[in-house]
Amino acid sequence: MSEKKLNFEETLSKLDSIISEMGNPDITLSDSVTKYKEALTLISQSKETIENLKKEVESLGSYDSN
Repeated sequence: MSEKKLNFEETLSKLDSIISEMGNPDITLSDSVTKYKEALTLISQSKETIENLKKEVESLGSYDSN
């Protein structure tokens, strides 16, 4: 089952939650690695979102100058 893609704010919230969970001294190594992989995926999605929005804003700037 595929999960729906989170919006940017949801992604940041989820990353914050993962950071908190990983800071728990009782987390197992296996769970820590799983959370780390999840965080890497979320970071990648965030970078993609930022890049897409940056391009959109830049295109709006070029539209205004025409």
